[in-house]
Amino acid sequence: MREQPGDLGGLVETRWKRFGHDRVYLEAADGTKVGHIDLVKDELILDEPKYETAAQDAFVRWREIAGSTVVDADPSPAPEPIAETEATAAEPAVATRPSIRPKAPELPMLIKAKYDSSCTACGRVVKKGADLFWIPNTSVVVCPSCTAVDVQAGLDTGTAGSAATRKANAGSRKHAERLLKAYPMLGEYLNANAHKPAHVRSWIRGADGERIVGRKLDIAAQKGRLIVLHDRLLPSGGNIDHIVIGTRRICVVDAKHYRNAKITKRNDKLCINGEEEEQLIDGVRMQKFAVQDALSDRPLIADNVSAILAFVGAKFNISGSIIHRGVWCSDVKEAISYAAHRGPIFGGDTIRLTDEERLEIAQILADKFPAN
Repeated sequence: MREQPGDLGGLVETRWKRFGHDRVYLEAADGTKVGHIDLVKDELILDEPKYETAAQDAFVRWREIAGSTVVDADPSPAPEPIAETEATAAEPAVATRPSIRPKAPELPMLIKAKYDSSCTACGRVVKKGADLFWIPNTSVVVCPSCTAVDVQAGLDTGTAGSAATRKANAGSRKHAERLLKAYPMLGEYLNANAHKPAHVRSWIRGADGERIVGRKLDIAAQKGRLIVLHDRLLPSGGNIDHIVIGTRRICVVDAKHYRNAKITKRNDKLCINGEEEEQLIDGVRMQKFAVQDALSDRPLIADNVSAILAFVGAKFNISGSIIHRGVWCSDVKEAISYAAHRGPIFGGDTIRLTDEERLEIAQILADKFPAN
């Protein structure tokens, strides 16, 4: 049911009652949405702070209207008035200030930059046409390396592949120094044209894989149902590529870059191009146990921590995934789909985490496992 009292107090007030809701929507004369009054919850949700005074007046007036409606509908007799004493007469009436809840912030959107912009978080220049996160109705833009979760949750979410990139750069630098020392005349030419050592190429490939998976996870997090932590340092040594906090599970994601490799399961062993690679399963399970230990005071949530091996560029069978020793092994698309609430549940009872609970867990894990 809608009621349109008209233009009162400088605002256009429209009452809407349906499905158990009773609200009054407020608009300025020029059509600007000011907010709304929730008469059921007895609160004022304000979108435009500059109209706060008029909105408060409307809030008080509509509370009286709603209160009178309730009193008229109540057939019980009114209570007898309490005799006014000297103490009560001496106390002046205190006007109650309406409860105002600010409008929830808009979720960041992933867009293409229409012109060169500066990242609000780090100041880095984002070129026209590049990806960036933008919070609607504001001038806040964030480059992909400073994820939208950093701004929304205030977390140090880390940078995907940062540790692997540092090791690759250190290996390349040492290789170049050795070439220059051994061949003073040809060292620069060899460094520019010769193949890098195998371990350096491995670190470069690993960093690329982590960045690809991290980029996809950040896009999924942009929808607001995931919080992602990248490249976290383990207290015992090593690192966790990605930790995903979703509504139904916590996921430890280990990114592996095997281009055109065939991933199979044979004789109860994980095989890559026919070679057994059980150490990959052991590694990600160890990371999973570390996260479970960090959440030991929340046993129900700890039971719903899952481990994922996300293979970049690899080939699977027609199902696109393999479940081995409780670890979800799949390509990047299926891995992110599993982390984002779908797929079977391993562990105890299913959970449903609210936004506040996900943010609290993300803060606990960010403190326990600092950015690498």
